[in-house]
Amino acid sequence: TAANAAVDRFVAGGVTDIIGILPMRPDPASWASRTANYDAVLAGLTQAYRSRNVQIIRPASDYLAGGMLTDGLHPGDAGNVQYLRQLLEQIA
Repeated sequence: TAANAAVDRFVAGGVTDIIGILPMRPDPASWASRTANYDAVLAGLTQAYRSRNVQIIRPASDYLAGGMLTDGLHPGDAGNVQYLRQLLEQIA
């Protein structure tokens, strides 16, 4: 895949630490089929890339409960601030 080819190029160039950020998890009430697909591939994807020294950052799935998703999928201003905080905590 394109992602694997990119990781290969980075590693060949001497990069030792790579961070991958997954897209936000869809709201199960609005996107049930996409949420099921997201959940089904997440563990395998994370494990496959971890073996290549790629740290996968999983976005928190509590944005909807916190009222931070403006349309059931995309965060508003408060959601973006929370997303950045969680990202920084995971890579710190």
